[in-house]
Amino acid sequence: MCCSQHGTWTTSISSFIDVDRSCPACAGIGFDRNAPSAIYVLKISGECYDFTGYGVSSSLKSRLVKHRKSLSEFNFKIAHKTIIPVSTKDKAFQIEQSIKDYFPRYPQQMEGFKTEATYAYLYDEVISTINALND
Repeated sequence: MCCSQHGTWTTSISSFIDVDRSCPACAGIGFDRNAPSAIYVLKISGECYDFTGYGVSSSLKSRLVKHRKSLSEFNFKIAHKTIIPVSTKDKAFQIEQSIKDYFPRYPQQMEGFKTEATYAYLYDEVISTINALND
């Protein structure tokens, strides 16, 4: 989607159809692409396999609560957590996309990490890459 004043933004098809078709910045809701944000990297452990999950959030506490709840339903837990502050949400999403493009996607899909997951052994390398892109 594109706004002549605020530029492009993304939305889901259901939000576009069911909720609102206007620019979130113009409406005073949604995300402010210039607001500070953070990228989180989680090493997630389970009974059968482990993986590294990552994402962008400006509400880390509520996001982590949501992840812990959905992970616990499948006997997974957050074994390690790293939070990396980023100057703007726009930059955080650009870095996240670079991580998605660079690292192999983990073949198992878990709620909350359908496209934002890679292999557990890459945890430290994901963090190093985010820090390098965040300079």
